[in-house]
Amino acid sequence: MSKIELDGGKYTVVNELDDGKGFYALRHGETWRNLVGDNLVLAMFREIETLKEENERLVRENKSLGVAVIENKKILTRVLRISE
Repeated sequence: MSKIELDGGKYTVVNELDDGKGFYALRHGETWRNLVGDNLVLAMFREIETLKEENERLVRENKSLGVAVIENKKILTRVLRISE
């Protein structure tokens, strides 16, 4: 099962198709709409999942780069102090 929350949690789209179950939307946590057969919504759901995964990967990479930059600055600072 996977789900995507939208509009600050007002809506939740739940995809249980891989488990042989349903595809539906909740509104304020209550069952709102059956989305089985709505290929447009399914395509958008999958695209959102893909974009979220890509965003998470890029955030991790940027954090790693940030740590590397900080470490490089520390090393450079030490080298400059030694050479003075």
